[in-house]
Amino acid sequence: ALATNWTYHFPSFDLTYIGGDQSFDYELNFTSATDSGVTSYQLQGATTPLQIGTCAFFLGVGAVPGCEQPLTINPTPNLTYFAEKDMFFSHEIDVTSTGDSPLQYLAGIYWYHEHYNQPVDAGVEPNQPQMASPYYFAFAGGVCSGGALLCPAPANPSHAFSTSNTVLTYDDYAAFGQLSYKFNDQWKISGAVRYTDDHKAGDQSWRFVAFDSVLGSSILGANTPAIDLTTVAVGANAAQASPGTGLAILNPATGAYLRSLSATWSAWTGEADVDWTPNPTTLAYFRYARGYKSGGFSTYTIGANPETQPEYVDSFEVGAKKTVGSTFTLNGAAFYYNYYNDQVPLTVQSAAGQLIPVLYNIPLVHTYGVELEGVWRPIDPLTLSLNYAYLSATIANPGGCIEDTTDPLAIQPGANTTGCTQNPLTPNVLVQNVKGQSVPEAPRNKISFNALYTFTFDPGKLTFSGSVIWKDLTWDDVFNRPYTRQGPYTLVNLRATWADANKRYNVILFCNNLFDAIGYDGATGTLLLPAQVGTPEDIATGYGLTAPRTFGIELEYRFQ
Repeated sequence: ALATNWTYHFPSFDLTYIGGDQSFDYELNFTSATDSGVTSYQLQGATTPLQIGTCAFFLGVGAVPGCEQPLTINPTPNLTYFAEKDMFFSHEIDVTSTGDSPLQYLAGIYWYHEHYNQPVDAGVEPNQPQMASPYYFAFAGGVCSGGALLCPAPANPSHAFSTSNTVLTYDDYAAFGQLSYKFNDQWKISGAVRYTDDHKAGDQSWRFVAFDSVLGSSILGANTPAIDLTTVAVGANAAQASPGTGLAILNPATGAYLRSLSATWSAWTGEADVDWTPNPTTLAYFRYARGYKSGGFSTYTIGANPETQPEYVDSFEVGAKKTVGSTFTLNGAAFYYNYYNDQVPLTVQSAAGQLIPVLYNIPLVHTYGVELEGVWRPIDPLTLSLNYAYLSATIANPGGCIEDTTDPLAIQPGANTTGCTQNPLTPNVLVQNVKGQSVPEAPRNKISFNALYTFTFDPGKLTFSGSVIWKDLTWDDVFNRPYTRQGPYTLVNLRATWADANKRYNVILFCNNLFDAIGYDGATGTLLLPAQVGTPEDIATGYGLTAPRTFGIELEYRFQ
C-alpha cells in the first residue's frame, strides 16, 4: 500500500494532490460449519429388478455387478476455497481557498479504479474420487458417442460442487464543489454538490456438480458418478440476457458457463449546513445531505437478474457542541435517515437448490437515533471521554415477501407471513413479511469510555490509554430470529504510544480484548435437513467471533 499527499501553497488558495495505491492477494481454505465426525460410510447398491434394470438402462448390462456393490461416501473434509486478488488506486486534485474572506470554497475531481479477481470453490471433497471425473446426461448436454445416456464431462480438478469466478473492473469518476459564507461571528451557511459516475464491467463463470443426489446409490451403487448439472442449473439464464449481463455461454473445455457483466450508475448528491455560534463556547447546527452508493452484481451463480440497484439516503441531523469552563466539552446530535434501495445481505435459494448470498434491495428503511459525547480534562495530561449512541434502523417497506431459507416453513419464533401470498405448488416454502425488522449490524445501544494520560519528556511523549466498549445485541439478517442473534458483549483495550519530539515516528504497544471476552461479529442458522410440513426444522446455529486477546507492536514513521 502507498498513500501520498502533495500541497502547493498559492497566495490565496492551496492546490492539493491526494493519491493512493493498494494491492493484496488473500486466500482462505476453511471447513464446513457442520461436521458429524464421520469420515466414511457405505450405502447399499441396487437390489430390486427395477433398480438393476435402471442401472443397465443408463450404463449398460456390463455395469450391473458394479451397481450391486455398495457406494462408499467420504464426507470429510468438506472445504471451501475463497480467494480475492485485488488492486486499486485513486487520484484526487483539490483547490481550497485559504484567504480570510467570508466566502470560502473547495473544488475537486476524483478517480478511483479497482480490478479484482475472486475465485471460489465451494463443497470441495478431495476424498471423493467421483467428484474429479463427473458425467452429464445425454439429453441435457447433447448426444454422446455410442448412444450412452451418461457421458464423460470435462474434468473437475478442484473436486468442488460449485466453482465460480468473478473478474471485475470498477471505475468511479466524480467532480465536486463546496461553498461556505460566514455572515458574522454567529452565522455561517455552507453547501456542496457532487456528481458521481460509476461503471463496473467484467465477467463471471460458474460450474455446478452434484454427487449422490440425482442418481443415488440405490440405482448405480459403486458406479454412482458425480453429475455435471451446470446446464440444468443455469437453465433459461443461458438463453437470455438480463439487465447488466450478456448471454451465458458454455465453455466445453472447462464445463463452466461464462457471461459478461456491465452496468453504469450515476447520481447528483450534496449537502446544506447552517451553523449558529451564539458565543465562543457554543455551536449549534442543522445539516441535510443526500448520499449515494453504486450498484453492483451478485455473482456466486449464474442466476437471473444479478444486478443490485444503487442505494440512496436522505439524512437530517441537528446537533450542538458546548464547552463548559476550560475542562469539559459536551457534544450531542440527533439524526433521521431515509434509505432507498438499502443494500442488505440475504441468502436465497437458486433454481439448483443452492443457498447463495446476494445483495438485496429493500425499498425503504427508516433510521433514527442520538449520539452523546462528554470530554473532561481535570488536569492537563489526563483526558476522560464517555460516548453513548442510540440507533433504531427498521424496515419500513420490504417491497414484498421473501423466503427465510433457514426457516422455510415459517415456524420459528418471530416468523411473520401476514399479507404474503403463498405458492400452493411449494408447500414446504412459506415467504415472510420482514416489515418492522431491524437491518443487520445495527446495535440499539452502544457505550464507550476512554481514559488517556500523557507523560511529556524532552525526547518525546509517552501516552497510555485504555478503553471499555459495550455493544448491545444485533441481528445478522433481516430475519430477526434466535439463530441470527448476536448477544451483547464488552471489550477492554489498552494502548501505549511513544512519539518523538520531532513527530517523525511512533512506537505503539497494544493489547486488544484484555480479558479475552467472547464477542460476536456474525450469527447464522443452517437448516440441516430439508423442511417437511408437520416435522420440526432441525437448525444449527453458527457464530462468528471477534478476535481473542491480542498483543501487538506497531511502528509508524513519517517522511517529511
